Amino acid sequence: MKSKQLLQYRILSKLGAGGQGTVYKATDTKLGRRVVLKVLPPKLTVNVTSLKRFEREAKLASALDHPNICTIFDLAEVDGVHFIAMQYVGGQNVRQLVDGKALDLRLALAIAVQVADALSAAHARGIIHRDIKAGNVMVTDKGQVKVLDFGLAKLLDETSARTAGVHHTELTDVGVPYGTATYAAPEQATGGKVDHRADIFSTGVLLYEMLTGIWPFQGKSTVEVRYGVIHDTPQPVAEVRGEESPLIARLQAIIDRALAKEPAARYQQVDELRDELRAVLREIDPAANQAIHFTGGIAPVALRGRKNGLAQLLRPPVLLFAAGVLLLLALASGIYFYLNRARQPGVESLAVLPFTNVSADPNAEYLSDGLTESLINSLAQLPSVKVRSRSSVFRYKGQEADPQKVGRELDVRAVLTGRVETHGDDLALNVELIDARDDSHIWGERYTRKLADLPTLQQELSRAIADKLQLRLSGAEQQQLVKNSATNAEAYQLYLQGRYQWNKRTAEGLQQGIEYFKRAIERDPNYAPAYSGLADCYWLLNVYNVGPATDSSRQAREAATKALALDETLAEAHASLASVSYRYDWRWAEAEQHFKRAIGLNPDYATAHQWYSAMLAASGRFAEANAEAKRAHELEPFSLTINSDLGRHLYYARQYEQALAAYRQTLAMDRNYMRAHIELGNVLAQTGKTDEAITEFQQVLALDKESINALDGLGYAYAAAGQKDKAQQIVAQLNELAKRRYVSPYHLAVIYVGLGARAQALEQLEQAADERFNWLVFLRVEPQFDSLRAEPRYTALVRRLGLAQ
Repeated sequence: MKSKQLLQYRILSKLGAGGQGTVYKATDTKLGRRVVLKVLPPKLTVNVTSLKRFEREAKLASALDHPNICTIFDLAEVDGVHFIAMQYVGGQNVRQLVDGKALDLRLALAIAVQVADALSAAHARGIIHRDIKAGNVMVTDKGQVKVLDFGLAKLLDETSARTAGVHHTELTDVGVPYGTATYAAPEQATGGKVDHRADIFSTGVLLYEMLTGIWPFQGKSTVEVRYGVIHDTPQPVAEVRGEESPLIARLQAIIDRALAKEPAARYQQVDELRDELRAVLREIDPAANQAIHFTGGIAPVALRGRKNGLAQLLRPPVLLFAAGVLLLLALASGIYFYLNRARQPGVESLAVLPFTNVSADPNAEYLSDGLTESLINSLAQLPSVKVRSRSSVFRYKGQEADPQKVGRELDVRAVLTGRVETHGDDLALNVELIDARDDSHIWGERYTRKLADLPTLQQELSRAIADKLQLRLSGAEQQQLVKNSATNAEAYQLYLQGRYQWNKRTAEGLQQGIEYFKRAIERDPNYAPAYSGLADCYWLLNVYNVGPATDSSRQAREAATKALALDETLAEAHASLASVSYRYDWRWAEAEQHFKRAIGLNPDYATAHQWYSAMLAASGRFAEANAEAKRAHELEPFSLTINSDLGRHLYYARQYEQALAAYRQTLAMDRNYMRAHIELGNVLAQTGKTDEAITEFQQVLALDKESINALDGLGYAYAAAGQKDKAQQIVAQLNELAKRRYVSPYHLAVIYVGLGARAQALEQLEQAADERFNWLVFLRVEPQFDSLRAEPRYTALVRRLGLAQ
C-alpha cells in the first residue's frame, strides 16, 4: 500500500500479512493512541464473499467485550481500500513464545485458560472463531492474553446474527476447508459442517504445542497435515517432554478429549475445558484460584526459562456475562424448548453422573457428591422416570465419561452432568442435560448462589430438570419432588457431609458420619433424612465389626423410628429399621413388613431389595431371595455388593459352582474387591479346594492384615486342609487382636468348627448370641456349621433366633 495515511490513521510499519489481509502498525492522530490496521488486499475486494467476510469480522469482534479479546475500534473504506482499526497489542504471540521448545506448565495452562475464557464469551454470543492458532494468540508485555482475528468467525444461527447487528449470509462454500491446516478440526479439514466444537479442537492443538514445542499433526504439505488431523494420533505429551507425572497424565487426558476426531466425543462446551485446565493449574499453583476468578487486577505467574523478556503472565479476570447476553440466551433457550417440547417425547430414563468438584478445596468433595445423591433421590421419587441409582453412576466418578457410552451401559435416554465450584460462601453450579442417543444438548444452566441457599437450590434444580425431561407432574408429585428438604441450610450441608462419610463404608467414615448427622439434627430437629442417615451409620457399625451390637443397634432403631415419626413415607428409614428388626431384634415378621413398605414407597430403591433378599436367604426362602437380589441387580448392575449378594445366596443354597461363577464375575469388575475374595474363599473351602481358598484369604490379608472375616476364613481353610497348627495360630491372632478392637466370638466359632471342636464352637456361638452379633441370623443356612446341626444346643440356638431348623 503506497499511502502512509488512511483517514486519521498514520501508518508506521508493516507487521505482517495473511490470507485475509495485510496488517500495519499505525497511530490514531485524533485520539493519540497506537492501533493496528488490517487492510484487505485490493484483488480480493472484487470478491463479494471475501469482502462480506472481512466486514463481518469487524462487526462480530466489535460486539465482544472481553479482556482476552482484541478490541475493534473502527471499520472503514477509503478510495476502495477496506480496513479495520483494532487495539494494538504489544508483546509476543504464542508462536514466538514457544519457538520450538515446551513451555513451563504453569505458563502453558495460564495461556490456555485465558484463550478458553475468550472463546466462552464468543460462543455465548453465538460466535465461533474457526482459526485459533499460536499466531492469533498474543501475550502482552504485562502477561495478558489477547485472542486476535475473528476473520473466519461464523454465526451459529440466524437469530444470533441479527442480534449482533449482522444480516445472516452463509459465507462458507460447501466442501471448502477453512482455518490453518495444523489447527483445523477434522470437520474443517474435510469442508464439513463446523460449530463451536471446532474451536475446542484448535485449543487442544494449541495446548499440545505449548506443552511440547511441536505440532501434534505434521507433514511436508497441507495435504499431509490434513490427513494427519483426520486419521493420526499425536505422540503422547510425556514422551515428547521426557517427563511423566500424574499432572502430565491428566493433561494428556484433557488433550485427548479436546482432540477427539468426532465432535460428539470432545468437550461439548469450552467452559468444561477451561474449568478442567483451571483445576490442574490450581494443583500446580493453589494461589491461582483467586486470581482467575475474583480479581479485577490479575496476579502474576513467573515465566521460567523463557527468553522472551516477559517477567510475568497475568491470569484472566473472572468472566462477567452482561445482563443483555443472559437475557438473550434465556430467551433463545425458551423459544427452543417451546418449539421442541411438543414434538419430542418426554425423557423416560436418566443417569445423574457424579458432579465434578472443580473447587480448589478438596474438602468440598462432599458437596459435589452430596448434591448428586440428593438429586438422584429426589428424582427417583417420580414414577414416570427411571433414575439410575448412586452406586450405578458413581463408578464413573473421576472419569471423562462419554454420555452416549453411559447411555448404552446404563440403558438410559438422558445423562445429566454437573460441575460444582465454591469460593468461601459462594457456590457456582453448572449443569447440562444431554440426550444419550445422539449426544445432543437438551438443556444447560449455570446457578450462582450462596451456600446458605443450598436447600432451595436443590429444590429449584429438581424442578428444572423435571421440566426439561418434559414430565407432566401432578400436584402430589411436585410435592414429592421437593419433600424432605431441610429448613436450615447448615443442617443440609452437615447432612451432605454425613452421607459423604457414610458412603466411604469405613469405621472412621461411619463415626464421622454419626457426628455430622447429629450436628444436622441439632440445627434442624425435624429433618427426617438426617435421622435416617444416623440410623444407617449406627447399623453399619455392626456390619463392619466396629463394636458390639447392643448399643449401636439400639441407637439405629431409635434413629430410624424418629425418622419415620417425622415422615412415614421415607423408604430409606423403613429399610434401615427392617434390617435392625431381624438382625438384632430377631423380629422377622416386623422386618418383612418394613421391607415391603420401603419397596412399596420406592420400587426402584435397590438397597431395600438387596437387604430384603438377605433376610429371605437367612430364612431359607432362596427362590424369593434370588428374585429380590436380581431385581436389585437390574436397578444397580454395577454394584459390587449386590453382585456379591447373588453369589452369597447361591453359596447358602449349596449351589457352589454357580456361586463360584458369580464371585468371579464380581472380581472381573474389581479384582481388589476384598469381600468377593473372602466369600469366594469360603466357597472354595466348602468344595475341598482348600489351597485355592487359602490363596484368596491371603490376598485379602496382604491388603488388610487385620481383616477379621479373612482371618476366620483362613483359619477354617487351614483346619479343613489338615493344617491344624496354623489354624490354632489364627485363633491366637484373633484373641490378641481382640485386646485392641472388637472381635465377635462368632469368628472364633468358625475356626473351632473347622477344627472339629464342636463344644468350643457352640460356646462361642452362644456368646455371640448374647451379644446379638448380626451375622448370627444366617445360622440356619451357613454351610460352615453343617456339622453342628444335629447338636441340641445348635437347634436351640436357631430357635432362639426365631428361625426353624
